[in-house]
Amino acid sequence: MKFPAAVVVTLFFCFAVAALAWFVTGIGLPYGVDGTKDFIQYWAAWKLLCSGQNPYDASLMHQMQLGLGQAPDVTIMMWNPPWVPLLISPVLALPFEASALCWFFCNMGLIGLVVAAIPSVLGHGIQRPWVYGVGALFLPFIESLKWGQMSLLHTLGAILFIYQATRSRFFWSGVAATLMTAKPHIYLLFIAPGIFWIYQIGYLNAMRFVAGSAVAMTLLIAATLVIQPQAIEWWIAALGNPEPGFGAVPVRLWRTATMATTIRAEVSAHLGYIPDWPLSVFPAIGFIGTLGFLVWHKSKVIWVNLAPALVCLSFIFASYGWLYDQSALILAHFSIFLSAITSRRVSSRVLDLGGLFAIQLLILLLGMQPDSAQHHYTWVPVALLLLVWRQNVERRVPLDR
Repeated sequence: MKFPAAVVVTLFFCFAVAALAWFVTGIGLPYGVDGTKDFIQYWAAWKLLCSGQNPYDASLMHQMQLGLGQAPDVTIMMWNPPWVPLLISPVLALPFEASALCWFFCNMGLIGLVVAAIPSVLGHGIQRPWVYGVGALFLPFIESLKWGQMSLLHTLGAILFIYQATRSRFFWSGVAATLMTAKPHIYLLFIAPGIFWIYQIGYLNAMRFVAGSAVAMTLLIAATLVIQPQAIEWWIAALGNPEPGFGAVPVRLWRTATMATTIRAEVSAHLGYIPDWPLSVFPAIGFIGTLGFLVWHKSKVIWVNLAPALVCLSFIFASYGWLYDQSALILAHFSIFLSAITSRRVSSRVLDLGGLFAIQLLILLLGMQPDSAQHHYTWVPVALLLLVWRQNVERRVPLDR
């Protein structure tokens, strides 16, 4: 079975198994257990959208979540575009406990799909069960499962995009790229090489890619507007709301696993105010730097070679990014791992595998600390980037071959 078809079949199977288990046994995931704490935002947002109400209104989200067992002084807001819950609407249509159970199973299915696909996506012919097991234990995957997040969905979108692009299926690569709009700020740096790539593949192929993206986005936006015509307007307005209230943490106060929010927190601690400039300056530096590198080297964009380093840089320079969002770093993690186990140099194997083990161990140990926080993981993409760079220097991997 081909990879894109396997995605549909696997997700349908996971959904069907979980739904059947709930219908037969009545067992689901009540709010508060692993797999539900962030998932509640998507479920509540979808219910509000379907009832014609604003899912970006903190007061409405608060009331919806209180009925599920949320604390009176807490509200978990959804800041994603309104078409994101639409992508998993069959799951969200169920009662909360059944919906959370189904999404937990679907997330496990997504992990299986991602780790099974990456070796072939990255050009390695390794197909061994223990290799898949190593990939499945990537800790950002576990974090996404724990919170009931949708990070594996945009990770799958990035992998599908590379898979289709490297096989010259340009229409379907455009369709796959729309999944990356679930967290567009994370994939900002993909735009610069994307522009070069579109130019390099020729006019007809570029039109196929644009058509795929346009068709997929048009369908998503149209379906969203049919459900609620004001949904996109509400989303844009919410992004500019500094104080949502009702226990919801304002976006401007987030301290996530990126350099931008870490710098903001440090400035706030020492100067007493929270600057906004890092949220635009860091992404701008990353984008201009990536564009300048491509112009200077005049390189042909080969996604398989470029993606491992690019995804690390994307997280380093992103405005926001949580540990579960770092699921997309599997592109770098698995690239390092697969190259290490196929290397003939013992020293390279020890260095790279030891480095990956140390990264995973440190993430685990940090997560076990009572004062663990998201900004403690800012170093993860930097560490992976150093390992990718070391391997590329050793193997002299160019971008255009």
